Amino acid sequence: MPIIDHISDKQLGIIELKSSERARYINFRYKNGHITMSIPAHTRYTLDELHRKIDELRPKLLKLLNKGYKRYEQATLFEGKIIDIAEGKIIIKSEPKLPRKSTYIHHRDNTVWALYNPNDNLSDDTFAQFFSKAILKHLTRLYGQNLQQLAFDCAKRNGITIKKVQIGRGRQRLGCCSSSGIITLSAILLLYPQHLREYIICHEMAHLKHFNHSEAFHKLCNDYCRGNEKQWNKELKEFAIPLYL
Repeated sequence: MPIIDHISDKQLGIIELKSSERARYINFRYKNGHITMSIPAHTRYTLDELHRKIDELRPKLLKLLNKGYKRYEQATLFEGKIIDIAEGKIIIKSEPKLPRKSTYIHHRDNTVWALYNPNDNLSDDTFAQFFSKAILKHLTRLYGQNLQQLAFDCAKRNGITIKKVQIGRGRQRLGCCSSSGIITLSAILLLYPQHLREYIICHEMAHLKHFNHSEAFHKLCNDYCRGNEKQWNKELKEFAIPLYL
């Protein structure tokens, strides 16, 4: 692998190069406004080989860039941004009395107010992530039990027994289950519409019986989703998280 940290491309912009111990082959992802190219740490590639790989996958990378940019736009934070959630809404406001690099989050009725010092830059990746995590932590304290209750309600409706429902903070995995009947749901689901929360729950409930994604699994999941599995799965893939997480 050449000793460079990025490749400039006329169509794709800056492509960050990242050596990865875990990667088994070259893969791409969109993060923080640009494409990252993960390269297996123990495999040597010439610069020409990397360019050929980019050209080979160019149509897919253009789609990745377009989709990623839309998600990046949705995650952008700004003064006055309103985020609708199932329980109400989140409003981002500046407050000059707050110390720099701090947040103050409180709720009234069905509104969560997320305050920050106007001298802090919401466009700064580090602060935006810090601010977003603080909001999510507050949402979890307020509404985490709503996710748990929804899971128990879905289970009861379908005649399923769930031993326990836990709230985690995973971003890549919104839900998981164990063979003992424990379901873990990501707190990030609190930013999703109610029916997409339900979809993740139904998906995990179906895994209690089928630990795979077989035809039988999808049939059962679709039954739990009241015939909406394909539609909800499509909406889930298109949904953009409205915080910088």
